[in-house]
This record gives sequence, C-alpha cells and structure tokens, in this order.
Amino acid sequence: MKYTAIIIASAAVAFCVQAYAKAQAYMDYTDVSSIGVDAIDPYENIRDAVARQEMRAAAKATRENEAAIAEMYEQLTAAERVRGDAEAAK
Repeated sequence: MKYTAIIIASAAVAFCVQAYAKAQAYMDYTDVSSIGVDAIDPYENIRDAVARQEMRAAAKATRENEAAIAEMYEQLTAAERVRGDAEAAK
C-alpha cells in the first residue's frame, strides 16, 4: 500500500509538472507581443519560393508533354475520364 501511494503521488507530480510546462510553452508561443511575427516561421518565404518554382516546372513539363498527355487521355475509358475529370476539378 505504501508503494502504491508513492507511485500515485509521483505520477501526480509528474503530470502537474508536464501540464505546467505545456501551459508555459503555449503561453510563450501565443504571446506575439514578445516575439516578432517573422520569428514564428522564418522559412515561410523560402517555402513559397520553392513551391512557385515547382509549380512553374510542373507547368513547363505539362506544356512540353501536352501531346503525350492528350494521347493517354484519349485511351482512357469513359468511367476513367469522368473520375479523372472529377479529381482535376477539385
């Protein structure tokens, strides 16, 4: 019984310490007045630039392979075309 009480007490203390640490971390994260907005996500502009570059590369590859894509589209069955058009419309 003595060891059970010690285990329960230590688990309660550990839970409280963890909850306090999470609350402090959340307060620090949401306190925008103490940190700059740029500090939240310093790589946001880099990710946007990479995404734009990838979209341009994909558009270029699509233009270059337009004839092959059209040929593959013509080979699809009617059901596959409907499903593919529905996916493309999303």
